[in-house]
Amino acid sequence: MNSVREYFSRAFNMFTWISTMIFFFSGIFIALFWGPHTKLGLDYIFAVLSMSSLFALVGTPLFNMEKAGKKKMAILQTSYFLFVNAVVVATGFFLKWFTMENKAMVAGFEVTIIFVYAVLTIILHINGRMTANKMNQRLKNLPEE
Repeated sequence: MNSVREYFSRAFNMFTWISTMIFFFSGIFIALFWGPHTKLGLDYIFAVLSMSSLFALVGTPLFNMEKAGKKKMAILQTSYFLFVNAVVVATGFFLKWFTMENKAMVAGFEVTIIFVYAVLTIILHINGRMTANKMNQRLKNLPEE
C-alpha cells in the first residue's frame, strides 16, 4: 500500500464487509439458538463494531500483501483466523452470546465464525482481483511515451 489514505480506505472497505457479514450471519445464529424475538442491547452492537474495526485494521495489510509467497500467506491467514476466532469467542463468552452447557449452540457459534471468515475471505479476494484488473486495464490504456 502506498499511502496512509489508501490504507484507511481499504480498512474502511474491509470494516464495512466485516460488520455487514457479522450482523447478517449472527442474526441467523441468534434467531436459531436464542429465538426470533430476542432483544439485543447496545453492548452487542458496539462489540460487533469494535471487533470489525480491530479485524479491519489488523487484516488490511494482510489481505493486501503483493509480494508474499503462498507458504507465508498460508501461515499469515491461519494466524489471522486464529486471532479472529479467539477474539470472537472471548467476546461472545464474556457477553454471554452462547452458553457452554448447550453444545449445539457452541458448535453453531464456531460454525458461524468459520462461515463468516470464509465468505469474507472469498469476497475480499474477489474484490482485490477486480481492483487489480481495473488497474491493469487502465495501465494498458495509457499512452506510450
